[in-house]
Amino acid sequence: MTGKMPALLSLRQPDVCRTWFNSALGLSLVRDAQRRVTPLLTSHIGVRGLFLRPCAEASPLLSGNMLQSTVSLYHTSNGLAGDLCCREDSLPFESETLSLAYLLYATDVASDPAALVTECARVLMPEGVLFVIRLSTTSLWRMSWGRRVPRPLAERRMHSMLVDAGLSIEQELGLGPLWPRQIEPPAADASVVESRWIPDPLRPSTLVVARKRRMGMTAIGPRKAAAKIGSHAHAG
Repeated sequence: MTGKMPALLSLRQPDVCRTWFNSALGLSLVRDAQRRVTPLLTSHIGVRGLFLRPCAEASPLLSGNMLQSTVSLYHTSNGLAGDLCCREDSLPFESETLSLAYLLYATDVASDPAALVTECARVLMPEGVLFVIRLSTTSLWRMSWGRRVPRPLAERRMHSMLVDAGLSIEQELGLGPLWPRQIEPPAADASVVESRWIPDPLRPSTLVVARKRRMGMTAIGPRKAAAKIGSHAHAG
């Protein structure tokens, strides 16, 4: 039999996902998620931060942040653009120089989410915080998304990426209303606290807050210390 087999479609379609986020529904979801997370963001104070958003049309302002300066970037088909241009897997920052990294649906549109998370962990200072807002795999919104958005990363996969990058998960909760039509204009008393009658898995988005822990010194007990000293003396 001659001829070539058709190419397999990639499970990740970042260009398709970016196009969806650029739609009216996608942008309303982005704004709603930012509004709900703003109160939580204000509790994290630092010097420098990184804000990654899914498309150029999403606002470049990170409302509620308590940082002295923030680099705001968005995803394109050729990498990241905005305040500067770079690749997702090669952020132009020295290691351990940022207090906060805020990924607004960035893992949904990234070509390599794991590489992006690893880079964010690299540039975070010890005790620095990573915010990840991503699409939920179990949301009822998926009935309205149809085939325009690829399946988001599974919760287990997201957790694995964070842990592998050396981050400790501190908080995880669902964001957003049950149905798209329930999105409302920002309110003055907007809060990250959600109505509990809607289970988190049914919400359109998930917020994960992870921290880069300091590597502390491990105390050595008296017996182990004596044995170690004795072994060095014997070797000498």
